Amino acid sequence: MLRSNVRRWWRTEFDYGWLPAFLDRRSLSGPIRAAIGIWCAIFGICAVLVQFSDSGPRTPTTRAFVVVLTLSAFYAAVRWPTMPWPTERKSLWFVCWTELGLAVAVLFGTDERLAALPGCGLFVVIGMYVTLLHSPRVIVAHLAWALTICIAVGVHVALGPNPDVPVLAGQLLVLMGLIVLVPLGLHVGVTFLKEDARDSYRDPLTDLLNRRGVEDEAQRLLGIPSTDGLATVVMVIDLDSFKRLNDANGHAGGDLALRAVARRLADVVPAHGLVGRLGGDEFTVVLLCRPTDIDATTERIHNAVYCSDDRLPITASTGAWILTRSTLDSPAEYSTFEGVLAPADLAMYEAKKAGGNRLVRCWER
Repeated sequence: MLRSNVRRWWRTEFDYGWLPAFLDRRSLSGPIRAAIGIWCAIFGICAVLVQFSDSGPRTPTTRAFVVVLTLSAFYAAVRWPTMPWPTERKSLWFVCWTELGLAVAVLFGTDERLAALPGCGLFVVIGMYVTLLHSPRVIVAHLAWALTICIAVGVHVALGPNPDVPVLAGQLLVLMGLIVLVPLGLHVGVTFLKEDARDSYRDPLTDLLNRRGVEDEAQRLLGIPSTDGLATVVMVIDLDSFKRLNDANGHAGGDLALRAVARRLADVVPAHGLVGRLGGDEFTVVLLCRPTDIDATTERIHNAVYCSDDRLPITASTGAWILTRSTLDSPAEYSTFEGVLAPADLAMYEAKKAGGNRLVRCWER
């Protein structure tokens, strides 16, 4: 059981962009990036203090390396609060830099062997960053590296003159416990937070995105610059005569029909698109599409609602609103989900008034 859980944890699909997006939605990105910048400044200040210590680095090579680390730390301290979140690749390079820099600082930055040991405590800070932003594999790599450096410093102290081995062993245990347990405890909390956040974005009946989930995800999609001539397509799909079906077959029958429609919509919508349930018997689809594919794509999505093999087959009135330019270059009302949903909703009502079981498209050029 434990082995299978560990294997599943190790293979968990990781979404680097989830936390930055989560923080952006709550206006917390700025404070968090500022906190990271402050810690970079603390790293730099510690490096400066070591330079002026009587037990600081002796050789020109070591001094030069510590100077480079100091300057890069202050550079990162300025960049973090003033720049957007880095890409995953850049973030990994940042982690590698901090891991290597701290290792060199504690191993070669001071002649006083015992003074190097507390410096290993800064691996806890790096571990917190890695835990929040990176996958389980990166977390394990960080822990292995940090513990290796910590043990190496401990052995270096133990081989020195007059070591107090019992005290040293106790210090190492406390230090390694913090290095391991703080990130792991944080990882458990973040995992539960992600699960709760994802559940809050899901419709429990159909397992599609709910209105809140579609709105937040669509906001990111609408903010993508259209560099490939892609059109924004927003669809509202309202099931025909659903109340009659519900009254005739009970809520269980209505739920069965909703789940069947949701499953087919999820199958037919492209992987990059969004499909969700707005509430009741109304669904929505948001996607980017090449102008030449719009008719075929919207028709395919509309036709996915009806299936003659269903126990309770049902049709839909569908409105599709198409914007053939980037939302970033369009009027302000089209920069929000509510703004692009409204014209699709009007098109759906046109389909409903025309007798239902049809698709109406409208274009904003």
